[in-house]
Amino acid sequence: MNITLGSDMEFFCEKEGKIVISQGIVPGSKDDPQRITEDILVHRDNCLGEFTVKPAASREEWLANIKDAKKVIHKLCHTLGIKPVFKSAHAFTMEELMHPECLTFGCEPDFTAVDGSPNEAPDPWEIGGNRSAGGHIHIGYDNPTEEMNMRIVKHMDILLGTTLATTLEKGAGINRRSLYGKAGCFRHKPYGVEYRTPGPEWFMSTQANIGNIWDMAVLAVNLAHLPDMEETSSYWNWSVGVINKQERLGSFTANKKNFFRVINKHHPELYKLPQEETLNENAFNIGAGEWDTLRQKYARDVYANAPVFGTAATRGE
Repeated sequence: MNITLGSDMEFFCEKEGKIVISQGIVPGSKDDPQRITEDILVHRDNCLGEFTVKPAASREEWLANIKDAKKVIHKLCHTLGIKPVFKSAHAFTMEELMHPECLTFGCEPDFTAVDGSPNEAPDPWEIGGNRSAGGHIHIGYDNPTEEMNMRIVKHMDILLGTTLATTLEKGAGINRRSLYGKAGCFRHKPYGVEYRTPGPEWFMSTQANIGNIWDMAVLAVNLAHLPDMEETSSYWNWSVGVINKQERLGSFTANKKNFFRVINKHHPELYKLPQEETLNENAFNIGAGEWDTLRQKYARDVYANAPVFGTAATRGE
């Protein structure tokens, strides 16, 4: 299975300690983005700035591309006299948003994994000055289909969406999801799927966390392709409450444990749980801004050891 991972990242503009609109500051538009490097394009989106992260075909390349994008964007923003702020939501006054671009939402519709129907774009006059930013993840894989895209998105919610919503995004994520990026939010792409639930906070997280995003995306794609793993999708309803409203947090640890036990139950040759005495309450808990190392190890072990993961060389092909 060939897998690629890229991103488009949105940010708020801070100037002299205040969040300001991107108009008159950030170059490029959606129809005519500005090329900053060979691999990175930037443009305005509503009142925010947005840039691309080159797709990567390996974990190492993914880490390198994110690191490179951080350097390029911070250098650009320094030149523009602003600081990029990677947070999920901000409240402007309507007086600050009178530029026509600030009243335009969504160049194309996105969809919900509930039934594949399009999500309704926000009405700028109903939401007032509230604006949101996303850190969308683009997943490429072999022979993509719309049905498989929805299966992948549900597994991304279970693995990654719940983690981000309860750590890096916190309250700002709930504010954002009143506008955009609810659980199961995605777009079909020719190469695969754009997972639109995450906010942008992860972009400035640690290399360990960003590497873990690659691991979870690889795991999500491969679980979605296993015909007898429908049971894992049943955890999606739980993840929706966690992501959208910070509900069902009391069952977070139990559900994460059980999710990985389901993998072990159906495919012990792909994924072996550690001894039960090490699978304690802390194994799936998470601290503020960080994913615990044991759960990272689980995802990495699956990636390294399962025949359906890794490169052809690691699979012995």
